[in-house]
Amino acid sequence: MSKVLNEKTTRVPISEGTQERIRTLAKKFGYQPSILARALKTKKTEIVGVLVLDISDPYYNTVLYEIDRTLDQYKHRLLLSSAHQSPRREELYIEMLQSKYIDGILIIGGPHPSGNRALQELKRTRVPVVSIGERWTGPKIGCVTINFASGGFKATEHLIKLGHRSIAHIAEEAPLLNVKTREDGYMSAMNKYDLSEQCSVQRSNKTAEGGYRAMKKVLEHPRVPSAVFCYNDIVALGVLRAIKEHDLRVPEDIAVIGFDDLPTSAYYEPPLTTMHVFQSKSGKSGVELLMRMMKKEITNDKDIQIEPEIVIRKSCGFEE
Repeated sequence: MSKVLNEKTTRVPISEGTQERIRTLAKKFGYQPSILARALKTKKTEIVGVLVLDISDPYYNTVLYEIDRTLDQYKHRLLLSSAHQSPRREELYIEMLQSKYIDGILIIGGPHPSGNRALQELKRTRVPVVSIGERWTGPKIGCVTINFASGGFKATEHLIKLGHRSIAHIAEEAPLLNVKTREDGYMSAMNKYDLSEQCSVQRSNKTAEGGYRAMKKVLEHPRVPSAVFCYNDIVALGVLRAIKEHDLRVPEDIAVIGFDDLPTSAYYEPPLTTMHVFQSKSGKSGVELLMRMMKKEITNDKDIQIEPEIVIRKSCGFEE
């Protein structure tokens, strides 16, 4: 019975009719295989813990969908938690996931830079861990990262090549590495083209409201920039509204470029030029890397980096 319900092969083949009768009886009497009992026998639960730094961020929707889809192909299930950008909650959830007899952990958007005692403890217990989207500088873990510095450089250089010299950057206020590296890319491009004196960075949270408020401050300056590079597409939505309320036009008066290439960015008014970061590829690569680590095919310090690509739309002046 357990072989059928756990979809395991047997030495003597069991007919489809018998298998169906077993499943019908199990459903009738509410029988569920014991994950703990199976784990004690096989040392595996076929469950992967997934910890998201901030589940409210729409960027992670596609990543999570691809993680779930890919785990299903490996006949694994996910146990999902969100840290809501709190390092303490992140530590608590890592400790909780460790106690659930999971086979591995995927951390999306983190680990949080404010410290990770629990993550170091995980490394001592040899639970495979992969970080998606953020490189971890502490204990060696698997990483699938986006080259955010390159993306920031490409976005800024695109604006410069369109003739812009005064370019503002709306950066997130959270102390995450991918925030700093996008800003580093912006600064690097401005320095390369001898425009460092034209640099202007305004901090915002990662919401449309944050982008709106940040852009209102930018527009209060005596010298209004001719272009804006936004930390993400959600921030760019607020930026577009602030520009419109100031009776300025995009892209005629101010060009705007975002980051992430969310599905909705093509339907902004005007459609948003942005950096595509391959969320689906990140999720799939993260699961595949974790599976190889769980099978001990590779070491736990493998690093995969994905290069973002620009998607040109009308917010910077492109006409179809």
